[in-house]
Amino acid sequence: NIEDNWIQTAKLTASDGDINDYFGYGVAIEDDAIAISAPYDDNEQAGGAGGIYLFHKINGVWLETQKLMANEISSAAHLGMSMSFEGSRIIANAPDEFPNAVYVFEKSDGKWNQTARIIDPEPGSGEFGYRLASSDSRLFASKPFTQNGIIYTYIQEATGDWILETILQSDEISEDLG
Repeated sequence: NIEDNWIQTAKLTASDGDINDYFGYGVAIEDDAIAISAPYDDNEQAGGAGGIYLFHKINGVWLETQKLMANEISSAAHLGMSMSFEGSRIIANAPDEFPNAVYVFEKSDGKWNQTARIIDPEPGSGEFGYRLASSDSRLFASKPFTQNGIIYTYIQEATGDWILETILQSDEISEDLG
């Protein structure tokens, strides 16, 4: 923003991008880092599995620094339709995988790696991980398309494992909670 006018200062693109990858479908920002999803990316894991591109601002220039892909994901899972980025953790859903899953990526020694795959505790309905949030050692995953809507809260143990802590559910019947 310069004198109340917005100007483009950078254009971010995927190094291996294709027009049908839907690059930019999800965007999450943390300080001088941006995670951008391409949920229809055909990568080494599977066609349409999806990927997440990390960009860091280095010496005033945005550079692609890493591409995140889930280790065990099915074709057309569409990783990154929803994402959350907090500190050294990125969480992303795979809404078209069965059962639905949420993937956790964490930064250690300067490199991002998948550290967890959290499976829908009640598969079959509701799109687990439709919206995601994390804070410290907690992860929140919504499942709005159930009769009452559900929020699952997970806590990360010292071992790094994610344990289901609480299930929050609306008292009122709603098909559009989330």
